[in-house]
Amino acid sequence: MYFYVFFITVVIALLYSFFSFVIKEHYCEKMEEYMLTRVDGIEASQHFIGKNAKTGIAVDEKNKKIMLVDKNINGFITRIISYRDVLSSEIIEDGVSIIKTERASQLGGALVGGILFGGLGAVVGGLSGAKTSGTDKVRKIELHIIVNDTQKPLHVISFLEKEVRKTGFAKYEYDQASDSVRHWHSLLNVLIKKADNKLDNSLIGVEKWNI
Repeated sequence: MYFYVFFITVVIALLYSFFSFVIKEHYCEKMEEYMLTRVDGIEASQHFIGKNAKTGIAVDEKNKKIMLVDKNINGFITRIISYRDVLSSEIIEDGVSIIKTERASQLGGALVGGILFGGLGAVVGGLSGAKTSGTDKVRKIELHIIVNDTQKPLHVISFLEKEVRKTGFAKYEYDQASDSVRHWHSLLNVLIKKADNKLDNSLIGVEKWNI
C-alpha cells in the first residue's frame, strides 16, 4: 500500500516538473520572439530571458538603449530606457549580495558609507568585491537592476532556479549560470560607466558654486 502511494507521489512530482519545464520553455520562446521581432525602435545586439520566464533584458548598443520585459497574465510589458537610466546592478546568490555596481564611483560610495557609519562604514559603503554564502549549494542566482523609474524601479532577472553544487564534478550548471550573470553585470557596469563619462563630459565648462 505504502509503495503504491510512494510510486504515485513520485509520478505526480515528475509530471509536475516536466510540465513546468515545458511551460517555461514555451514562454521563453514567446518572450524571445517578442523581444527580437515585435518591439519597434530597438535593435537588440544582446538579450537574455530569465530562467523563470518572467523577465528579460535586451541591449541595443547601436542606439544606446536597454529593453526590460516583464510577463503578466495579459502578455508582455516592455520598458525601453537609455543607458543613463540604469542606476545600479547587483548579483544576488540565495539572498546574499555578491557584487554591486552603482552610478556613483567606488570612492563616492565609500565616502557616503563613511559619513553614515564612520570608519567601518567607509568599508561597507564602498563594497564591490565578491562575497560567499558559506555553503556548497546554491538555489537562486539573480541580477537586480535598479532603474530610473518611480513606478517600477527594480527589475529582477533569474539566472538559476534550482539547487546546484558550486564545487566538484556537478558544478557545471552553477558555472554556466555564474558566467552568464557576471557577463550581464559586467555589461551593465560598462553601460553605467559610459553614462557617467557622458555626464562628466557634459559638465566641462560649467561653473560650479559651493554653498
